[in-house]
Amino acid sequence: MQNLNTFGNACRCLIELAGRNGRDIAEADFLDEFSRKYTSWFRQPGSTNEFSILEIARDLGIAKNSIVTVDKDLVLKYQSHYGDRHVSGIFLYTERMLVDGELSAIYHCMLLLDADADGLKVWCPYEDGSSLEGILTWQQWTDYMMHALVLLP
Repeated sequence: MQNLNTFGNACRCLIELAGRNGRDIAEADFLDEFSRKYTSWFRQPGSTNEFSILEIARDLGIAKNSIVTVDKDLVLKYQSHYGDRHVSGIFLYTERMLVDGELSAIYHCMLLLDADADGLKVWCPYEDGSSLEGILTWQQWTDYMMHALVLLP
């Protein structure tokens, strides 16, 4: 049975964002709906980039447009508008992360829940199907070479 655990962390973030906004979507239904459109999902379920995430967010009625930024100040600015009809959601992407104490090339996506001058609160999906809410520092933003996909209604 297909799931989004290995390749679909951004899709899992979309499902989580929809649920936090009152629209529960079962993973199986999500896969059924979008696997027809993204035929590569038969081999790598949920494999996306920022452009396909925006397209799926449009199909789900979550966003109509997006911006991508590496600017921390813009992330804070957009986060302050989260939920007030100016920002639908913010996804944080890494280019690398710590693995066994060393930075390794890892492309991963997390859902931003909150941010301030001290750091970022995120919802992070894992390959084993679990997820957790955690805190990242702005130094980790730099170390992980992060960028943000801001979904705009």
